[in-house]
Amino acid sequence: MKPSGPETKELLRKLTKSAGWWRRFVATTDAAEVHELISQLSPLDLAALDQRVRGVHSYGYYVSQQWHNLRPSDVVRLAKSEFAVSLLGLTSFHYSGYVRQSSVQHLALQRNGNELPFLLIRLNDWVPQVRDAAYEAVRLRLESTYAVHFLANIALVLRLQRCGRVDRSFVDEVCALLKHSECKNVLQGGMSSTDKTIRRISFQLAAEADPSTRTAIIRAMMTEPDAVARSWAVRHFLPDVTPDDLPGVVEPMLSDRYMPVRRDALWAVATKRPELAAEPLRRALLDSHISMRETARQFLIVAGIADVRSFYIEAVERGAETQRFAAVCGLGETGKASDTSLLSAFLCSPLPKLRRAAVYALGKLDVDGNLTKLTGFLSDVKASVSREALKALLPKARQVSLDELERLLLDGMNFYIRRNALTMILNTEKWRKLPALLNACADEDAKIVELATKGMRGWFASYNRSFAEPTRADFERIQSVLTKVESKLPHRAAAELRDCLKAYFK
Repeated sequence: MKPSGPETKELLRKLTKSAGWWRRFVATTDAAEVHELISQLSPLDLAALDQRVRGVHSYGYYVSQQWHNLRPSDVVRLAKSEFAVSLLGLTSFHYSGYVRQSSVQHLALQRNGNELPFLLIRLNDWVPQVRDAAYEAVRLRLESTYAVHFLANIALVLRLQRCGRVDRSFVDEVCALLKHSECKNVLQGGMSSTDKTIRRISFQLAAEADPSTRTAIIRAMMTEPDAVARSWAVRHFLPDVTPDDLPGVVEPMLSDRYMPVRRDALWAVATKRPELAAEPLRRALLDSHISMRETARQFLIVAGIADVRSFYIEAVERGAETQRFAAVCGLGETGKASDTSLLSAFLCSPLPKLRRAAVYALGKLDVDGNLTKLTGFLSDVKASVSREALKALLPKARQVSLDELERLLLDGMNFYIRRNALTMILNTEKWRKLPALLNACADEDAKIVELATKGMRGWFASYNRSFAEPTRADFERIQSVLTKVESKLPHRAAAELRDCLKAYFK
């Protein structure tokens, strides 16, 4: 995680702005300012700051001779400051191993918890003496009375799993400490922390410490604003919930706004309590998310549905307006080409969401029979509808009218229309697309030029992988456009293209 910008930059500025800063901090208010800045940084921000401060001496315009010449004797002087932990923490970031070791030894004498992040950072130090001193200091703190500080710095503890110089079993020891019965109140406090990482690990460790509390913890986590934490709880704890306890636990999950939670809850109720799953499965068939509809369709027998296509037709024709989007999409996923006549009515809907659903459904059921209609929606007033038309048409790009695509590229009112038209052109026939691509390379829109230039590079890289030959009409059109835009093409692109054409036309 990167340091939170303004605070870290301000701290670096203070560290490098004046001579003898470490001595002045002991006796002046600068120490209070640095302490305040340090206190505002998260544990992971401190780890990032460690990297930046140790790199300060590598850049000539940042070099402070006094910082560069800092010695262990200066660290002793800083340890007497009112703000010793913050100042010693900074010196533990020094490039000199002797200074870091002295800083760690003095930090080990502190015991208010503020020293812990600096000690945890030094556990991955590349100097063995520094690393060993930090490890000894941290191990002495592995006790229940100090557990609250380990939880506060749990992000740094978990970070050690990715570090190469650390005994990773230490992370397990910290987690084992937090799962002790004496630390129950610590984890309960962590569940209401403003830090998402602390909340997640608190719920996890509490459930692992006492499996009998898992049902209660799942219920508590369903009120958690962090969607990832809710999903984690459902995925890890829901399989252990007994069928008898499941109904009361799963009900709020089935209406959760985060799809993975709804999906896992639906799977659990359909497999553990199928007699209660019919209604949730029917609702899921009309969920706006495709993963929910696909999951529900695996349990059609449980839902009591013999023909899912008929179910969706019924929902399209007579279902609730709020479920019409899902019904149209669902029919597109399960219907037949003959259903396009029913779905085409929604292409004229004033609601972009319904137009998008209709385009999606037609693309699933019968692209070939609706090429002209779908091509028209590349220029829809809503980007989401145009994007859906692009996805439906792209596999059939060579069957779409190239003249219509060129018109959209030239006259499209919005960038997304021109971009989608160019994307289609790039997937059309090898030689026929070149005139439009050359014109796009000379376009006034820099973004279109960038896409077209990338397309030209791709054309040159792969043109000889196809045996398709240009016609005389292709040759003449390419030559005509090439003459007009040659000066705006990438370096040597015109010459390379003429060389390619010479193989066919002398």
